[in-house]
Amino acid sequence: MTVHLRALVVVWVAAVLVGAHGCSGKKRDFRPAVLQDSGSTEQPTPQALGSLRPEAADAAGSSSAEESETDVELAAAALGSRCVIDSGCDSGHCVSGRCCESTCDGVCEACSEAGLCKTAPADDTRCPVIACSVATSCAEFPAQQTNERCAGLGICKTTCDPSAVAVDTVCGEAADGIERVCGADGNCVDPRAAFGAACQSDRDCVEGSCVDGVCCQEACGAACESCDATGSCVADSGQASCGEGLQCFGRGRCLTPDGGECGAGGDCGSGNCEPAVGGGNACCSQPCNDGLFCNGDGECVSPESDLGSACTSGAQCVGGRCFDGVCCDGECGGACERCNAPGQTGRCSAEPVGTRDPQCDAGLECAGRGQCLRPLGAACALNGECRSGECGAALQGNTEICCEATCPNGQRCAANGSCVQAPLPDGAPCTGNANCSSNSCVAGRCCESACGGVCQACSGLGDCNLSPGNDTRCPAVDCPTSNTACVSYPADVTSNLCAAFGSCRSTQQECRPRFAGAGVACENVAPGVRGVCDGAGNCTDPRVGLGTTCNVGSQCVSGNCSPRAGGGANLCCDSACTSVCEACGANGVCGFRDNGRCPLGQQCGSSRTTCEVRSVAAGASCANGESCSGGALCVAGVCLGQCRLVGNGIGSLYDQCVLAP
Repeated sequence: MTVHLRALVVVWVAAVLVGAHGCSGKKRDFRPAVLQDSGSTEQPTPQALGSLRPEAADAAGSSSAEESETDVELAAAALGSRCVIDSGCDSGHCVSGRCCESTCDGVCEACSEAGLCKTAPADDTRCPVIACSVATSCAEFPAQQTNERCAGLGICKTTCDPSAVAVDTVCGEAADGIERVCGADGNCVDPRAAFGAACQSDRDCVEGSCVDGVCCQEACGAACESCDATGSCVADSGQASCGEGLQCFGRGRCLTPDGGECGAGGDCGSGNCEPAVGGGNACCSQPCNDGLFCNGDGECVSPESDLGSACTSGAQCVGGRCFDGVCCDGECGGACERCNAPGQTGRCSAEPVGTRDPQCDAGLECAGRGQCLRPLGAACALNGECRSGECGAALQGNTEICCEATCPNGQRCAANGSCVQAPLPDGAPCTGNANCSSNSCVAGRCCESACGGVCQACSGLGDCNLSPGNDTRCPAVDCPTSNTACVSYPADVTSNLCAAFGSCRSTQQECRPRFAGAGVACENVAPGVRGVCDGAGNCTDPRVGLGTTCNVGSQCVSGNCSPRAGGGANLCCDSACTSVCEACGANGVCGFRDNGRCPLGQQCGSSRTTCEVRSVAAGASCANGESCSGGALCVAGVCLGQCRLVGNGIGSLYDQCVLAP
């Protein structure tokens, strides 16, 4: 009997659960609803419902496919174009929003605007932090360098950049009387010029000699040689004049050209001194056979019988050449040529050196057959421009003029072309302005100028480009004294007041605050609470505000680290918020919350501090321990009516639980 009764109850309960209440005992509406902005719902339209049907989805998919087939396919972009994804680039590489030739992801690599991986960024976090060296006489350095660590494409820096440089300040001695100076990169450098750089004297050059106004690798003072822009001694160009009708035939070989008078073969560039037409000897291009003579062109000829005879026209001469009133051995009508020179009548020869021929341009003089060159004292740039063959430094200023010879060290070329003792060059020791070519003797040294400005000094080379280190005309620098644990200031600057050439130290430069690192302890911000530095000079409260996650109350300004509503990490709260029906909201305010901490079958009541038995209406779902209203029982998760005996219609009685009326 007992077994059958229990079986009937179970069957009946199952029917109730499935038929009347669904699987959970509660009725649910599964109709779709459309959410409105106000939070209300409304039933969807047939079209909206239709959009949820499989056939509608298939139609939508078909439409989408048709649309994709008609889309215009966009061409991939060229290098340097803006992009979003790799497939948008011809190269297949979209790097930092630009189409690039490669992934360009190596250390200290970046893509240029042209899309080429040939640019170095200023910094790369993959470069190691650089431990810096101590300060030098030229530069100050930070303790370590954590940015701008790329030295070039694919290369990390290994040394720190200086934080401050005393540019142009004396930092040592390069040579006797010549100081080393601080360069812009913070290194102590020799200010003297390298090979090929401009100079006034040997003193200006690190090594070698000052030749032709440049620092040269060798003395380079022989005829027909000059120092070029690389500091190399090279031969003057062929046919260049080297003085008084002579020409260059290589370094140190200043000889007579073909057709010129000679006494021996060693006088000639060709090495051949031959009997000449009209008498005497001339340099010839080759040795002349018996019966032949060297003409004015340096060729061996069989002279006509009438050479040197008087004439008025070519028709009167065997060779048809009548120049300067005589029959001539060759054409002789060019600049600086004549055919009637004493002892050379009938041979075309050069006008005397220095002759002003009408065929020469203004200011030029004869320096050999067909050569019109600059006279002594004329401005020049190259040796070959001068009839003397030498273009040297002028006595005054920094110009060059045609000089009679290469002037020895300490001499310059006067206006008449002669070498004379020159005023002292810049950098030379002096006793007065009159000693110096610049007319400025500064601190016992010839200087390019008076160099009397604030924080100006003359270098060992005579250049006004040094900082003296200190200048009494500069004011002292007073720095703030409001030092704290988080910020400090340098001491006042009362000496070495020059910052660089021409400028004094300033408060802005010298009194920059030094900030303690973030997290360094500072003064108390509350009783028993130490502050921490924020890295920008401020002492901040390390505690966090309401609504911030926490582990313990000491992390919170409020002192309360309380349970979060809905569970999860605790929050800084405005109160302890520990009662059974309390929890902290996301805003950090403690409020009434059913946190599920009440015993089974109970719920939060009207008070935050107490729980009460939960009463469930008949027919509703219930949990073990919950009270069902009206005396109903909680059976298999549903509040049912009272049990009573009823007849089954065939004469037997049994218990059946029914809903309370």
